[in-house]
Amino acid sequence: MVAQDKSLPFRLGPLTVRPDLNRIEGPTETVRLEPLVMRILVYLAEHQGRTVSREELIREIWAQQHVSDHALNRALSKLRKALGNHPTARGMIETIPKIGYRLTVSPEPLATPPHATPIEDHPPLPTGGDQAPAAPSKVPALMAGLLLLGLTTAWLSSRLESPPMPSDEGSPGYRFRPLTSLPGYEMEPSWSPDGRSYVFSHFRYEGFRAYQTDLYSGELGSSPNILLELPGDEFAPRWSPDGRQLAFLSKEADAVTVMLRDEAGQLHRLYRSANPQGQLDLEWAANGDGLYLADRPSKMGPLRIVWRSLADDRFQILTDPPAQYLGDRQPARSPDGTRLAFVRFRTQAIGDIHVLALASGKTVRLTAENHDIQGLMWLDGRTLLFSSNRAGNYSLWKLDTATQSLAYVPTQGRNATRPAPAARPGAFAYEEWKSEINVLRLAGGTLSRPIVSTHWDWQATPSPDGTRLAFLSNRSGSTELWLADGDGAEPRRVKGFAQRFSTSMSWSPDGRDLVFAVPQDGQFDLFRYRSAAEPAVQRLTRDATDERFPVFGPEGRYIYFTTNRNGSWQLMRMPAMGGTAEAVTRDGGFIGRFGARDSRLYFSRQGEPGLWRLDLAASEAPEKVAEDFPATAATNWCVTESGVVYLNEKGNMETELVYLDHDGATRRRVPLEMEIYPLGGLHVGLDGDVWMSVIDKSDSDLWLANPE
Repeated sequence: MVAQDKSLPFRLGPLTVRPDLNRIEGPTETVRLEPLVMRILVYLAEHQGRTVSREELIREIWAQQHVSDHALNRALSKLRKALGNHPTARGMIETIPKIGYRLTVSPEPLATPPHATPIEDHPPLPTGGDQAPAAPSKVPALMAGLLLLGLTTAWLSSRLESPPMPSDEGSPGYRFRPLTSLPGYEMEPSWSPDGRSYVFSHFRYEGFRAYQTDLYSGELGSSPNILLELPGDEFAPRWSPDGRQLAFLSKEADAVTVMLRDEAGQLHRLYRSANPQGQLDLEWAANGDGLYLADRPSKMGPLRIVWRSLADDRFQILTDPPAQYLGDRQPARSPDGTRLAFVRFRTQAIGDIHVLALASGKTVRLTAENHDIQGLMWLDGRTLLFSSNRAGNYSLWKLDTATQSLAYVPTQGRNATRPAPAARPGAFAYEEWKSEINVLRLAGGTLSRPIVSTHWDWQATPSPDGTRLAFLSNRSGSTELWLADGDGAEPRRVKGFAQRFSTSMSWSPDGRDLVFAVPQDGQFDLFRYRSAAEPAVQRLTRDATDERFPVFGPEGRYIYFTTNRNGSWQLMRMPAMGGTAEAVTRDGGFIGRFGARDSRLYFSRQGEPGLWRLDLAASEAPEKVAEDFPATAATNWCVTESGVVYLNEKGNMETELVYLDHDGATRRRVPLEMEIYPLGGLHVGLDGDVWMSVIDKSDSDLWLANPE
């Protein structure tokens, strides 16, 4: 094959093959492939001109796994079917009897990704509402979980089809080389101004035992070594402009402290956050006299960008996000020191890039998308480089701050995040992530993985009668809704749900429909999948505020959900086909679940431990039924006929499954030595089987990109 990078696009006759997005684009139609099927096509393209034997395909594609001839036949059948959707592409794969297969068309490299489209300049979203409790942020002893949460929380789009892919026209090529290959997570690279060394944070683990995050340093051509090993977690290292000091954040117990390491190696405590969950990012001022921090001045407010002096206690709040937003993060100073770029997050996984003129205080919004942003930097005085999941996986993009045009920057792997300036002009380092999330089933004390891929599968939700299983997956290249048999067999994709991220879904009592919340027009709105309707996916809400975590009521007449439309998170309900909503709670309500056979609504409150119950058939106030129910349970809990079941993350990659009775008393605890996906969801089927999502593989390394 012409291209060395297996993720780069190439042409096959009239078709454009996109391995990075697992799709084939034709003149009139785009077809998505399963990752394994795409790997077969790429392998045949790499070896075009010769016949590839069946044994070679099985050996190279399935590696050490033992598979039957039937598995290969089925994969080739899917590939031929996909190619057959394009009349001019039929016959591209030729069978050589008793030998193997060969590609009859020569692949050609594709210099630029297709569909060049600049982003639109939208006006800022309305602020509205009073101050609301902001979502709690994670501090990295579990930095890896934060990325998966924002996760992971990822895979977002502004419409029900994949977004157009801007071109990389005018984008220089890069030479890539790995910087690190340590076990665990290497994150947050920072290059010294003299270009001789770099520092980064390293989250170590061994098996299922997690250790702390420490700072490491390295030089090109040599293995990195530990730089600081303090009792707590150290992260977000940043060299000062003159290279004489290193600033970083340190978390120990419940405190986050800004630290400074001088030339002599002495450590100095500069500032301790009043809110331990407030600081997650820092950047140096151009003259080295202060730091820009993402901090939360008040416990209930959003994150803001704050300048703090190194010499004394002076500080200045620089940004003012809407009260109901998560807030402002990821400050990045321009090379001349006159501007500060940052990301304003509406929720955990929806952010837009803004630029602040430091002299005037004027802020300009540069993007308006429903996507996650994981890191940004200035390539020069005009161009920003940032990581986004706007095209499926996390990838790097250049943004011209003058024209607001985008350019795709190809990299070496599947997920590129948190770019940081390197020594040479135009060079940068970045994180390359590899992760796999699978659906886990606990049946009769036995664990199994009925839904497995090399990508992410989560939110497995059994239908009321147990005959079907709905789940979310990005195995096709973008996040989509999938349906399977009740045991997870025969998964099939639901059309009309491409590129959507959701954190929960709920079946209607008759098992025909699903309701879920996805980002749309800058906020989360409610959608309904109707199996017998056309179109199958229908939008239910269009408010300028967020509606999340919907659940059908026991009789299917109403949909209950949480919203911040009145300034704080409260539960409301509306008719199942949409319409005017009415309040259910007034003192806080976040995620609700119904009892199996009655009108009692169980619910959590945002950022507050405990579980409450409200009887909708009575007029009493909500009662607190569980004191120890963790605020971190998120969507990982459900209500069964015998009580409440939830996942309790104990730390150090240990989790327990907790069973409560209906009045909150603990009945039993089941230890699970594995890393549970925080937004994976937890459901119990009619047979008592428990469905959840587990992070089976996760790792990150650092790479260096130098302009050619």
